[in-house]
Amino acid sequence: MDSPINPAYYQGSNGYLKRLVPSAARRILDVGCGAGQLGAELKASDAGVEVWGIEVVPEIAETALQKLDHVIVANLEHLPPLPVPPKYFDCIICGDVIEHLTRPQATLEWLKTFLSDGGLLLCSVPNIGHWSVVAGLLAGKFTYESKGLLDRTHLRFFTAESFRLLLMDSGFGIQHEENHPLPHNDIVEPLVHAAHQLGINPEITRRSLETYQEIYAAKPLSPVIDASTSHLLGPAKSDGVSIVVLTYNSASTIRACSESIMRTLGENDEVIFVDNASQDQTVEILRQLWRSDPQVRFIRNARNLGFSRGSNVGLKATKGRYLCLLNPDTVVYPGWIESLRRRLDDPSVGLVGPLSDKIAGDQFVGHYIRPKMSLGEVLPFLRSHYLQNSIETKLLIGMCVMSRRETLDQVGLLDEDLFLGSDDLELSWRLRTHGLKLVVAPDAFVHHEGGVSFSSEPREKTDALLFDSTEKLLTKVRNYYGWLPTSIDCWGIAIIHAE
Repeated sequence: MDSPINPAYYQGSNGYLKRLVPSAARRILDVGCGAGQLGAELKASDAGVEVWGIEVVPEIAETALQKLDHVIVANLEHLPPLPVPPKYFDCIICGDVIEHLTRPQATLEWLKTFLSDGGLLLCSVPNIGHWSVVAGLLAGKFTYESKGLLDRTHLRFFTAESFRLLLMDSGFGIQHEENHPLPHNDIVEPLVHAAHQLGINPEITRRSLETYQEIYAAKPLSPVIDASTSHLLGPAKSDGVSIVVLTYNSASTIRACSESIMRTLGENDEVIFVDNASQDQTVEILRQLWRSDPQVRFIRNARNLGFSRGSNVGLKATKGRYLCLLNPDTVVYPGWIESLRRRLDDPSVGLVGPLSDKIAGDQFVGHYIRPKMSLGEVLPFLRSHYLQNSIETKLLIGMCVMSRRETLDQVGLLDEDLFLGSDDLELSWRLRTHGLKLVVAPDAFVHHEGGVSFSSEPREKTDALLFDSTEKLLTKVRNYYGWLPTSIDCWGIAIIHAE
């Protein structure tokens, strides 16, 4: 039997959210408006404001309709189409609403379509990490109640970090965040001390234990475009694949790499070797290859431009419809081009990569084969078991990736602020902000030696360059979201440890 409705429950107005409503907002949607008190206060302070409400309880919505301009009576997750055009509202308020939803991400993504350019989403959510809940868990209790943090109508529970991730995954960047505590008892300090003993940041623990409610102001995120390198490629001059190989002191591996490439090229394909001012025999080897094969082109940079900028030199010289970046310490095998290119027939795929032996994450070949298989066994096994498979991932390692020309022309080439390292993380992340998928082609295998060019320079130099690129990438991600997710949250792998 349903509990009787308590009208007092719906009479409140969240003052924390009210003061964050932009003064310039003309059209406001209050999701879960209750009796309409917040909207009434907004209208009283500015007669020109138009306030809509959504409320699931008909009796309460009737009261709200006396105060607001329009009230829709419906479950937020089963709404009829809103009678307004996209981007209609300047501000959408979700005061203690998200925790009542079964599919909060889908709902936030839907609400985002009704926010104007520059519009603001305001949310308040209870914090499940509050000391009162933690104390109950330590005593073996998690008891639902009529109100509060463990309200029996709550379907989802959030900490500050998990709600930030929800906003990130829903396409919002945080503009403002604040936490509101309730007085705590003597349990907080012992818990903070215990967290410290376990290697957990005590300040994060303290903030979580003391916070009862989190407040967020967030704006819809636009896809990331590298404006300095976008729209540089122009239309393709062939339907083939252009493979760009950037070399730097690569004499020990480039013969095996180039020979394997040449054995696998189709008649419309090409390979462009770009050298970053090597000081070993790399240039001589590549010149000989260039002179002997019409499908080979060679570009020599007068100085070391770094990985991203040097690779972009090659990408700008390409003619093919499909563009592949390949490291000089790799060996490819027959069928690899076709396997990667086939995945790009799906327009939702922005980038594809193969399996490999010296690689992290979803691309490690060991996840897909039987133990102790020889290379001669691996390739037939992968093709027989994974020919039609594609594995979606958050990160493709840059030792071998392929994309469509028009995709890179739209979103931009490699980020030239990253001299060495993090280029593949940045490109993977940037493509995903456009809603494009990254996939692994598990029927393609590319051997990767790994770290050959790095070893030609002093360790201190490469470490400094890698650190600089990492810091620039993390700054870019932090500025985009308004906070810094972990590399596991952003790329699905603990590949960056400078967070």
